[in-house]
Amino acid sequence: MNAPSTPTPDDNVLDAQAAEWLAQREMGFSPEQETEFLRWRLADPRHADAIARMEETCALLEQLPSLGDDPRINTPAGALPSSITAAAAGAAQPTKRASKKGHRASRRSMI
Repeated sequence: MNAPSTPTPDDNVLDAQAAEWLAQREMGFSPEQETEFLRWRLADPRHADAIARMEETCALLEQLPSLGDDPRINTPAGALPSSITAAAAGAAQPTKRASKKGHRASRRSMI
């Protein structure tokens, strides 16, 4: 099995360009944009490779479940388990400060 290659700065630029083209295509190309896209894609074999990578990435992302379908994301605040609400309430309580006498003593011991 081949190890994935590390993208070069040129690959990153080409991927960004490909992503822009795909976003424009998703919104709908004008005839001029479609001609420009085809010209760009055919100008360099790396352009077609970048388009293929971005299309594959988009296909994989579309397979992910929607966050809106995850009950953990849309849980009303009152429906949280009591252990979570108790921990959150405890974290919100201010901590007690050391007494001035104890503070001075510890400060002296550091000198």
